Amino acid sequence: MSPTEQHLAAGLLQILLIRAGVETNPGPTDYFCCVCQRRLHHSSTSVRCTQCNGWSHLKTCSGLKTHREWTTSYVAPCCQRPTAPSASTAVPSAHIPTLGNLQTSTVLRSSPQHDSPQPPPPSPPTTSSSSSSRARALQQIPGPRTVCSVCQTIVRRNVTSVRCNFCSGWCHFRTCSGLRTTREWSDAYVAPCCRSLPPHISTNPPPINTNVRNQLSRVVQQQHTSSTHHSLTPRITNVPPRQTRLLQFNCNGLQGKIDEIVDYMSREHLSIAAIQETKLTARSDLLNRAGYNIIRKDRERDHGGGLAFILHNTVQYRLIDGDIDRRDTTLECQGIAIRSGDVELEIFNIYIPPVTSCPAGYTPDIGALLRGENRLVLGDFNAHHDLWHSSLSNDRRGMELAEQIDDSTFCTMNDNTPTRVMGNCQSSPDITIASAGLINSIVWRPILTLASDLLPIQISI
Repeated sequence: MSPTEQHLAAGLLQILLIRAGVETNPGPTDYFCCVCQRRLHHSSTSVRCTQCNGWSHLKTCSGLKTHREWTTSYVAPCCQRPTAPSASTAVPSAHIPTLGNLQTSTVLRSSPQHDSPQPPPPSPPTTSSSSSSRARALQQIPGPRTVCSVCQTIVRRNVTSVRCNFCSGWCHFRTCSGLRTTREWSDAYVAPCCRSLPPHISTNPPPINTNVRNQLSRVVQQQHTSSTHHSLTPRITNVPPRQTRLLQFNCNGLQGKIDEIVDYMSREHLSIAAIQETKLTARSDLLNRAGYNIIRKDRERDHGGGLAFILHNTVQYRLIDGDIDRRDTTLECQGIAIRSGDVELEIFNIYIPPVTSCPAGYTPDIGALLRGENRLVLGDFNAHHDLWHSSLSNDRRGMELAEQIDDSTFCTMNDNTPTRVMGNCQSSPDITIASAGLINSIVWRPILTLASDLLPIQISI
């Protein structure tokens, strides 16, 4: 088929899909699924809800098996209303989307064009309502040119903000909210701007509404005791109760940097390091360092690549397989399971060589790794896509990996900070992917240390 015929066929298919109410991403990259609140990518098929005009992922969120099941009366799960068993008519009840596969540690609101119905007033606090309220009150930007209610500056895009439940204003999470982590937010959270009533300005001020003062006192009191009554994270899985700190780093040769890495781990109290491109062979003489064990997986076919875990001797671990196709000799994978409190945390260390070093037409498949609970998949993927905020344009490998991540319940933890700085060129070939139950408890931070063009990444869980 000639290129002209291919373009005509693609155009005809697009027209047929649009006529059927199915299209690949209805707009720019800031459109979000009206069910799971995840971003709709160009590579994923979405369907339109005829009630709210929102779009949802066909495979995972729409409730449809194929696009042929779509009709002009289709209603997405976010707008479906259950019928009460004791009444003859349907009783409306608010449907609040679960956290699902989140783009970042906070939930992004869907595009304003989706005109989702407003939920009714909240019911008495329960575990699920608290989690859903938290999902609605943590977002990356509440709207166009929103002003922080504390510092009175604009809340810019990609800056996390939280909602005050007293004045319904938004404030910067890191600098103005007074919270250390998003898990501290609750239904009773009151921002610093509302924790004390404004001073009297005139000599004869109007009387203060006693009901308002009493309500504020009750809310502030509830804020200190809410942790015992509300679950601040969705009950998808058990999150490790104590913090685990680890390092993700493409060292570009471990032999000459092992002492520097171990010293940094000791100084920063990091118990685990996932290292890519160790460039070690069976003949490499690399001994364990005092207090640390080195678990290697050297590349057998040449002197490049290679993976390793550096573990503090207090870490309990076992080796695990990643169910990767054994015929795939290009993708390198190393897995361990560690004990973190009462929970077993699985960590998979990944290295995929650059496209120029891979067989022609090679397509990495990480779908088998994007399953399970309490799992991290991290490493150097040598791929670029706006899903992990890479400043370079989307490449073929990046689009394939983004589609695999988008079809799972996992989420990338990268923010808009680059993971590689080489002169004036900044990019993000290193990715950290987490299962849904870990998303709200992860702090992800690249650091400028351990001299390398690829930045080490600190991850706290």
